[in-house]
Amino acid sequence: MNVVITGVTGFRNRGVEALVRTKIDQMLINDSELKFTILTNTPNYDCERLSHRSVEFIQDSFQTFPGQIVQKAGPIKAILKKMDVEGRGRTTVTI
Repeated sequence: MNVVITGVTGFRNRGVEALVRTKIDQMLINDSELKFTILTNTPNYDCERLSHRSVEFIQDSFQTFPGQIVQKAGPIKAILKKMDVEGRGRTTVTI
């Protein structure tokens, strides 16, 4: 199964890093075959902080900031469609 985690501002914020690491660790306990795609503002930095064979970081160019409204449904649907090429289930987790 593929899991997309959205709403990640970046691992420079240690609280965000802790939330993401905990979510991944807990989900892997239940299913060790999960594959994660994390939409983040700082994919290169985050990849250095969390190097795992099941985790891929992608630049989230649709990140919202306080006072800014951005429609994220279209881009997220496109990523989910791309991830479902093998017909496996998918889950979206927003942090």
